[in-house]
Amino acid sequence: METIISAILGFLGVCITAGFGYAKWKKENKKAQQAESEMKFQRAALSFEEFLEEWAVIHHELKDLLETTCLDRFLILRAWNGHHEPRWTTAVFQIRLGNQEAVSYVHYELDTDYQSRIREISLRNDMTFSTKDLPASGIKEVYQAEGVKAAAWFLINEDVLENSGSKAVTYCSFATKSEEKIPDEVMTRCRILVGRLKGAALSFKE
Repeated sequence: METIISAILGFLGVCITAGFGYAKWKKENKKAQQAESEMKFQRAALSFEEFLEEWAVIHHELKDLLETTCLDRFLILRAWNGHHEPRWTTAVFQIRLGNQEAVSYVHYELDTDYQSRIREISLRNDMTFSTKDLPASGIKEVYQAEGVKAAAWFLINEDVLENSGSKAVTYCSFATKSEEKIPDEVMTRCRILVGRLKGAALSFKE
């Protein structure tokens, strides 16, 4: 009987010790998870702060570009839904000089011409065109309504949804109401600015 009692007590001792050990491990593991979460939060906050600082510089350079060249309109847009053929686009940011009113392009449905242009900038990174040379299309109607004579589009970023064929394409558009072709030196400045936009988008995403 004493042997059995001793065995039971020994077993209980092991269980109690294991229980304390598990509780301690669980507590330490929770602390580690909290510390990791805090570090992730701090990294995210820092990257967002850095993004805002970079965006402030980009915004300043963007305004200077519009004020010192023929360009008078800048939009950042995002097209989404469909890996190869985005169906809609939305203007998420825009700057217009003078008394131009911001036009709300939200969930604007794309025609085949617009879709082909998004495919093209996804492959080439940028494209330019004059409104007068555009075929009958939604973008031509929009540009004619706004008085846009020429435009340049640039790819900023592409995001593919995991386990899905859906892709979001973020791009920007520079436009002018005074020229039928954007001068090469202005295009160079646009490319430099878009390079900063790409870098800011990538660093914030990471």
